[in-house]
Amino acid sequence: MTGTVLTVDRERSQDFTFSVPIRSYERTIVFTRPVPEADITGFFRPYTPLVWCLLLVTLIIMWFSLWATQHHQATLTKHTARKGGSHHSEEGVVVDYAKNSAWTSTLWIITAPIAQASAWWPVGGRVRTVAGVWLLMSLVLSSVFRSNLKAMLILPRLRLPFESLEGLIQSNIPTFILQSTVFHEAILNAESGSQLNRLLPQLDIHSNVPLAIKNLLAGSHTILTAQHPIFNVIHQNFLRTRTCPFYVVPSPHKGGWYYMFFPKSSRLKSLVDKTLVRLQEAGILEKIIMEDVRHARECLKPKSSAVVTSLRALELGDFYGVYSIYAGCIVAASLAFLLEMNLPTFRQTPN
Repeated sequence: MTGTVLTVDRERSQDFTFSVPIRSYERTIVFTRPVPEADITGFFRPYTPLVWCLLLVTLIIMWFSLWATQHHQATLTKHTARKGGSHHSEEGVVVDYAKNSAWTSTLWIITAPIAQASAWWPVGGRVRTVAGVWLLMSLVLSSVFRSNLKAMLILPRLRLPFESLEGLIQSNIPTFILQSTVFHEAILNAESGSQLNRLLPQLDIHSNVPLAIKNLLAGSHTILTAQHPIFNVIHQNFLRTRTCPFYVVPSPHKGGWYYMFFPKSSRLKSLVDKTLVRLQEAGILEKIIMEDVRHARECLKPKSSAVVTSLRALELGDFYGVYSIYAGCIVAASLAFLLEMNLPTFRQTPN
């Protein structure tokens, strides 16, 4: 003389009679909400990949232009020096510097964007024009880059563990499935190579629901089940902790309907069906069901899901960006010092 709310399968329909559909359900994957992480790729985020490619092309063009103008200036200077017989004028200085045009071009192209002093001084109208254009471009590019770099290094990265059932399979995260359910049987009978069949090796199948919830909160397992039981877990956890540490992803596999089951000989079925229809038409049944999990609805709203309610402790990765800047500058300065001390070319002073 009692009714039980269950889903329908072939075996149950042979032994029981069931009421009108009470409520539909969807299958849902739930996992602990990912937390923000340090993102060392912030060095590249002030500009888009397209802008970085354009900057690289511009750098190559400017280097070649500066190198070519130095050679051209040296050719003109040699011709002028032969006619005038002077080798110690300003043109002679240009000739000496043109011998190292590849190095001086590289030096100017690199030092200008990072706002560092250069030992090379451009001489000659064409060379000064090209060098000045690159100096102005570098000022704009480096100013924009530095103004956004700090924010990009501090900005955390939120890495989602998966965004679909296929992503869950690829992540190989253990997944809890309640034993002897309709969905359990569907997975066992799934076609070879299908998503459900490929999910089978990572399933953790048992009937210990408290253990499954404990593993879920610890972040070691996901749970794949109907939507309403997940809502109940989220609701109860919010009552205890006042937090919403869950990440919910809909499953692509369709759910079904809940029915109230009765024994074959039950006389309550017709009476209950009439009552259920009236409650559904008035919207009372849906309100009663969702009122018991009202906190789950708040937790799953986009605003609540996006807001992080606790501060994240700083990780070592948060400091990698700043440390790498200082380390890179020290290495570059040391390398320049060693080159100036050991290569004779850099110790020569033009007359």
